[in-house]
Amino acid sequence: MENLNIMMIKFLKVLSDPVRLKIIEYLRENPSSAGNLQKKLNLSQSYTSHQLKKLKDVDIVTYERLGKRKKFKIKNKGIYRLLSLIKTYILKQEKEKLEKIRSLEQSTSIPDFQDLF
Repeated sequence: MENLNIMMIKFLKVLSDPVRLKIIEYLRENPSSAGNLQKKLNLSQSYTSHQLKKLKDVDIVTYERLGKRKKFKIKNKGIYRLLSLIKTYILKQEKEKLEKIRSLEQSTSIPDFQDLF
């Protein structure tokens, strides 16, 4: 079980990077070479390769060889469902926070600003 937790931590760390999230989103409809990703996302060659390796290490992306090039694609489209669930969870939490603030504002007497001047 501890091994599974370590794997989960590694996976979530990979997802926690904004550039890797952009790569995942771009690859959704655009299987691409590292060079194409580099151009589309305005990244350096080494940085792009480094990010793709991290995504490959946790099995988010895979590639097929086309001559000397690699064409990267998402290994399992279920990653988009997972990202959607995370976004939904976060939005729900934020909505609850806003509702608590509204409730406090309505239940607390706030002096009229005109009385201050």
